[in-house]
Amino acid sequence: MILPLRPMTTRITGSRRYARIATSIKEIGIIEPLAVTTPNGRGQRMLLDGHLRLHALKEQPAETAPCIVEDDDEAFTYNKRVNRLATVQEHYMIARALDRGVPAKMIAAALGIDEKLVLRRRNLLDRIAPEVVEILKEKPVNPQIFDILRKLKPHKQFAAVEMMA
Repeated sequence: MILPLRPMTTRITGSRRYARIATSIKEIGIIEPLAVTTPNGRGQRMLLDGHLRLHALKEQPAETAPCIVEDDDEAFTYNKRVNRLATVQEHYMIARALDRGVPAKMIAAALGIDEKLVLRRRNLLDRIAPEVVEILKEKPVNPQIFDILRKLKPHKQFAAVEMMA
């Protein structure tokens, strides 16, 4: 049995982030395992990371869940090591999935976004200078910035991104 460290409120379960996670789990299953502690004397495990995923699994309802068992209680530091997906990395992930034959409709459902947005993100780096991509590849950037950059010549793109970074 997995015991969450915090309760789920209606504000949390009504959020877009939760809806994306629940849809992703329904469409393709768990991608990132839950992080739990070693079992206590009663066979219970404390949930360190994955509260939204656990709640979504309970709503499915799922009997089991993939877990990573942590030897140390890292409840207060676990999320500090989680890296969020940068915009350019998201582009590469979507492009790779589409190239492998995953339908755009399935990707859209998993990410909780419109199918047109998936196709737009696939073409995110069209007419963007390679040097600019290199600077932005690990930064969280609003995707609309790329629309503005496309209007500039490569050397101007580079100058603008250098100022942004």
